[in-house]
Amino acid sequence: MMIILAVGFLAAFTISYFLANGDFFRPSVIVSGVMFAASVCALYLERIWKFEIIWKTVVFLFLPVLILIFIDFITSLNVKYKQIRYEISEIRVCRIVLTVTILFEIVICIWHFIYLADTVGRLGSLSQMIKSYRQSIVWGTLTNVMPSLLSRLIRLVSNFSFIYLYIFINNSIADGKIISNIKYLIPTLIYCLDSLLFGARGYILYLIFSASVYSYILYQRSVGWKVKKGFKFVGKIIVMMIIAAIAFVMFAGFVGRSTTGSFFYQLSVYFGGGIALLNDFFSGGEIRSDGVGSATFITLNKFLARHFGNVINTKYEQFEFRSHNGFSMGNIYTP
Repeated sequence: MMIILAVGFLAAFTISYFLANGDFFRPSVIVSGVMFAASVCALYLERIWKFEIIWKTVVFLFLPVLILIFIDFITSLNVKYKQIRYEISEIRVCRIVLTVTILFEIVICIWHFIYLADTVGRLGSLSQMIKSYRQSIVWGTLTNVMPSLLSRLIRLVSNFSFIYLYIFINNSIADGKIISNIKYLIPTLIYCLDSLLFGARGYILYLIFSASVYSYILYQRSVGWKVKKGFKFVGKIIVMMIIAAIAFVMFAGFVGRSTTGSFFYQLSVYFGGGIALLNDFFSGGEIRSDGVGSATFITLNKFLARHFGNVINTKYEQFEFRSHNGFSMGNIYTP
């Protein structure tokens, strides 16, 4: 059945590609391609975890993709692109503003590190500190709550990182000079470093995906939406994704995640593990939460408890963590 699902997503990707007239950046093409990759990873895990996918899982995963392909095709019949070429102008940022932004982010990153050290203690290595911090959050044993001001300033740093990433790509397309615009990537790189202190690698992937979207839209605007990105451009995107995947796995040990198994196995756990867990859920998996949103909405629950009393159980429960055939898969919430 897993092979059928993978072949079905491959067929969906092929059909959506031709319906989109060879435009790889149509939503239906992207989604069906991603789901095909996920199903291939799940097919690899099927042999290791020894699970058998059921028809409910196949329908639940495949039907929305078919609906998306249909909607995308119908929408394309009624949409006409205006062949207008937009001038991509250079965004000028004062050196003082850029310098102040970089210094501000460095200060916040240092403050974040000091908070991390005060929370878990100065352990043997930074990696051990991050791992201990993550476990404290996951198991609800964190006593030293992050200062509200620091939390908000970190979000501000996040906003700066996306803004300067956009400026870097915009200016690189406008003047064709990548090296001279590298300075605009410094705030983004600082944010990547800061996000690792959270033990989170997802933000780095968000930046990479955002860079792909920025590049595609800005370039298409510059040529009047006349050029359909072919295999050469998609090849570059795939290379970027491979580099991102390698970095994602390499940083696993640094942020306290499990590093057991081969590179492809670790990657497959993230890409295809969700399919195995969804199948486990539809099969009547043995692990469920009986506390409504006790971990999923922990921030909201704490706010309600602080202002209106403890109206909802806000405790973290160990049984909210799912595992499959002895393989721990993290906190999948199915209340």
